[in-house]
Amino acid sequence: MTVQATVSSASGAPTGTVTFSFGDGTSTATATLSGGVATVTHAYTTTTGSPFTLTATYGGDASFNGSTGTDTQTVTRATTTTTVVSTPKPLHDG
Repeated sequence: MTVQATVSSASGAPTGTVTFSFGDGTSTATATLSGGVATVTHAYTTTTGSPFTLTATYGGDASFNGSTGTDTQTVTRATTTTTVVSTPKPLHDG
């Protein structure tokens, strides 16, 4: 999945990096702001603990204070399909 954080200010365009935490115990990921947006990808490998709290932390730069934002991500089990086929096909006597 793609996770995006937007960092904005009425005083200009912040620069620097955003660190993402995914709430599932995996390592954090860091991305550089480009046009005020930082983007990373993450793959959840379990549904245990869902919904997960996503946290994006902007560390600030020389002109802007840091900030933090959160969101939640609910991870559910994938849908499956079971198909049954028998061979050879039996003959019908009727």
